[in-house]
Amino acid sequence: MKVLKGPIWEGRLADFSVVFVNRRNEIEHVLALHTALGVNSANNAIAAVHSDLRAMNEKLSTLQLFGRLDTPFEKELKKIIEEKKRVQGSIDDDVTLRELAMVAENKDTSFLTTTRTSGKPVRSGGMADPYQLSSLRYELNRDIDNNLASNMVISYSLKGSSSY
Repeated sequence: MKVLKGPIWEGRLADFSVVFVNRRNEIEHVLALHTALGVNSANNAIAAVHSDLRAMNEKLSTLQLFGRLDTPFEKELKKIIEEKKRVQGSIDDDVTLRELAMVAENKDTSFLTTTRTSGKPVRSGGMADPYQLSSLRYELNRDIDNNLASNMVISYSLKGSSSY
């Protein structure tokens, strides 16, 4: 019986081997596509991270530039602020803000008569004035990105309006 039905089974086995080879090729192709999509997705994620890192480096460079341009008075005021933060944990209370404003007022009155971001004069009257205290608190709580954007808009508007 094996001898008589052997050629039939040999044909069927050959047909199945062709099916298996085709399936293996299909699976290899799908795996290659899946791998390519995964690599592409990883490359996109790496590019996004690289872009975010470049933006952060630019912001840090800008902040370092601002730090180098600080006047001796501003550096001294920063030391006082850091000391207050170390002792009290923060500088958010009104008493501390008034103290810092008084230090600034005694050394440089322009610090209190104009805001750093807008350059517009504010009402005089020292830090006893609630408007100035709320303005100072607003400046402290503002996002650094918004402050930088405001400064850039003001700089470009002043640059464009000046005549040579």
